[in-house]
Amino acid sequence: MDKTLAKLDFFERLRNYESVYECLTIEEDLPYIKLINVGQQVITNRINGYLASQIVFCLMNYHIRPRRIWLTRHGESQDNVKELLGGDSHLSPRGEIFARALSDFINMQNLDNLQIYTSTLVRTIETARYIKTRYHTRHVRILNEIYAGRCEGMTYEQIEKEMPKEFKARQKDKLRYRYPFGGESYLDLVERLKPMIIELERTKSDVMLIAHQAVLRTLSAYFEQVEKEKLPFLSIPLNTIICIIPTPFGRSEKRYTLDLDKYLTWKNKQDPNLPVDWVSCKDVLEIQYSSSS
Repeated sequence: MDKTLAKLDFFERLRNYESVYECLTIEEDLPYIKLINVGQQVITNRINGYLASQIVFCLMNYHIRPRRIWLTRHGESQDNVKELLGGDSHLSPRGEIFARALSDFINMQNLDNLQIYTSTLVRTIETARYIKTRYHTRHVRILNEIYAGRCEGMTYEQIEKEMPKEFKARQKDKLRYRYPFGGESYLDLVERLKPMIIELERTKSDVMLIAHQAVLRTLSAYFEQVEKEKLPFLSIPLNTIICIIPTPFGRSEKRYTLDLDKYLTWKNKQDPNLPVDWVSCKDVLEIQYSSSS
């Protein structure tokens, strides 16, 4: 639609709203929250209780400023190669290649202001270490991988053989299954990550999170509006960068896959120009909020 026509249409809709809209005042004996100019001003009246207070807190942090949220798993770790759960291992040689490729990928985006968050585990910190120092990097425990309790350091084959009841329980309900001896479930992870979601909604600059599969599944499920039962099965592969772009009327998502073999060949040739096909991009999601939602 032409911009001039869109503007005229918008103001015409406002006039229609004004003809039927009744303004709430502080004298009203009703609980309500009034947002003015998308958070420039927040007025609350008779707000009581935990849930209502949390809604106010969330609304105070929302905005429509353009920015991008980048999500990526750490590079392949030594424990990934051995198919071990959890742990705090270093990157594998291929993981090191991804860390360098990630740095070059970020440089290609020409980001003026980027905040980077990693977990406190070695493999995410090592993945971020080649990124330009002018970007501020924080290491936060809230982004650590789901804790597997007694199953830390085991393979799924070992769990199936040595702890068959636990293995079957996880297969039956992956969302609610909690690993034994102090482990976590996906629902525990949802609760743990709520402050990070608020931080992502609040931040007005580009943000990159370098984290782990279960953590990124949980965050992606929030942004993609995925049903919680499907959360544990979202695809978050290695060597892939997810770019989420929030908009006033929804959000879109792109996925960039880095071809590490082509990247390594380029590095070995010491060619100053990166091959154009070392990154593939796919538009995978576009959500438009309806007027009734």
